[in-house]
Amino acid sequence: MRFHLVWQIAICLVIASLSASAVTIDFETPSLGALDEQVKNPYVDSGITFTTTSTVWGDEVVGLVKNNGTATSACLPPVSSGQLLGTGRSAATDVGNSDFQIRADFSTPPDISNPISVEFQTSVDATVQLRLYDSSNSLVGSAIATPTITGGVCPTNVGGPRARQSVSVLPTGIPSYALMDNFVVGAPFGRVFIIDNFTFTEAQPITISGLRNFDIVSPADLEVNDFHIELKGVDATASPAQIDHIYPQNLSWLPTTGPNVPPNGWYPGSIQPQGQDTLVTYGGPSADFIVNRKMHFGVDLTQYGEQALEEMCMYWTIDGNRVGDETLPLTIIADSPAPGETTVQIVNQDCGLGVRRWVGPLHVGVVDRHALVEELVQDAEILQSANMMVMSEPRLMEPGDVLTFENVDKGTPLNDDMSLLAWHDVFMVDERGMQGEYVGTSYTAFNATSVPEPSTVALLAPALLLMPRRKQTAGR
Repeated sequence: MRFHLVWQIAICLVIASLSASAVTIDFETPSLGALDEQVKNPYVDSGITFTTTSTVWGDEVVGLVKNNGTATSACLPPVSSGQLLGTGRSAATDVGNSDFQIRADFSTPPDISNPISVEFQTSVDATVQLRLYDSSNSLVGSAIATPTITGGVCPTNVGGPRARQSVSVLPTGIPSYALMDNFVVGAPFGRVFIIDNFTFTEAQPITISGLRNFDIVSPADLEVNDFHIELKGVDATASPAQIDHIYPQNLSWLPTTGPNVPPNGWYPGSIQPQGQDTLVTYGGPSADFIVNRKMHFGVDLTQYGEQALEEMCMYWTIDGNRVGDETLPLTIIADSPAPGETTVQIVNQDCGLGVRRWVGPLHVGVVDRHALVEELVQDAEILQSANMMVMSEPRLMEPGDVLTFENVDKGTPLNDDMSLLAWHDVFMVDERGMQGEYVGTSYTAFNATSVPEPSTVALLAPALLLMPRRKQTAGR
């Protein structure tokens, strides 16, 4: 009988939830001093880069202006030395008298559980709008408003009364940039406008430390020359990078001798963006063929603001063509309200193919993170003296099954120096439904982001990854 041997591995998710803080950019820095206006293109503050999107003239810029009629025709009485951001042309060294669209780029994605807002100052007949876009230029939030805080006209200005209005948007996705402009119903152009008090909340990073190490056996009856990992929902082109490392990636990450040194053509790994998904490959048509050989792979992910990873599918290939079934048992940390109460779950996600697997025994231990990383990188034998047996007997997992283990961290808070290591073997299911051939071993390292005080730690598992059809709880 011919078997297509398929392996599974575990990944882990750790969320360190810190108290988020709102940031307001009021454009008061640097001080204009005796000046009424000054070009500052781009204007950068608190990780936000402000520019204008207009390219009609070729010299469009942003800059700082004071709230007076000499600096800007969008001045709102009473006149003051308060500074705002406007647009104009560098050739005229003039800002604050144009209606060019303003763009704000986030260096790191903001916290999407809090709104993003900005104050507009313009003519009373203008409708102002704030729009948010993700890294794929898809709209993830918008709002419009008609100014309501009205005033008169500053000295040297003409026309109708000026007004101020704050616009707020709660993002539906992770914003990469914001656009701010205005329009007048029935008119071909908007009004001159300036902005103030751009406010957002900094997101604390969600660190997904997984695929640190997994040893996988290739098919016993078939030559393969490539290995693929599909990261669905992880964008390789996102900024900042969502993928920290893959390995094997270069020779410096590899041992010089040993059974798991890749054959010719299997390194470095390749990261291939596929829209908002990512494909990682190790090998290809020019790589040496292997049969029934243990190999070593890994991926580190760092994501911000929300958990983006939707599913991870892994498989062997021949010249890029898939071999065998796809499957994905996930190891995650879930629902831990405080140190010492960490819950670990294994979720038998199967990438839609309904594959059954035997998993276990499961070991969990709190270990020195730096030593652990060195062992994983060098593919050393991982023997942890601080591990405990959480599940002593292998368990059969149907598609969608969840195994839950509570209070596994032994009261030790996770921080930058300590990690939670979970590891278990994976087996095929034979014709009788019993434990079959060994597939591989998963070593999953959970690490926290910077945590100033243990009381602020909250470890969560995103609900989108927990969609089992059937659930069984394993006692300790």
